[in-house]
Amino acid sequence: MSPQNFNTIAVNQIYVNENPMVFWVGSQPIFNTTWGGSGTLSSPTCELYYKNTNKSNDNLTGSTSISGRVQTTKQLNLDTPGDWELYMQVTDGSIPRIKALRILVKAKGVK
Repeated sequence: MSPQNFNTIAVNQIYVNENPMVFWVGSQPIFNTTWGGSGTLSSPTCELYYKNTNKSNDNLTGSTSISGRVQTTKQLNLDTPGDWELYMQVTDGSIPRIKALRILVKAKGVK
């Protein structure tokens, strides 16, 4: 599956600029997230939450990685309609940075 690309991470915002992303139930996206700035990023992580419950162990597969200033997330399994949030974290030099992406998962036939 090809990753979904973000163009930017909002400065001084907790959410990425492309909020919210909308998917159908059963979608399994992977995201490329471009972190602004310069220098070396390390220690990439991601966590997935559904209704304030950490679903990372059940709904994330694979690994997250860094190439330059681009983080590739684990593959998500969006198996339940509703509001999800994906949290992405890196260490930028020695500073931890975290951003979130709101995800709306729709069931077919539901408005």
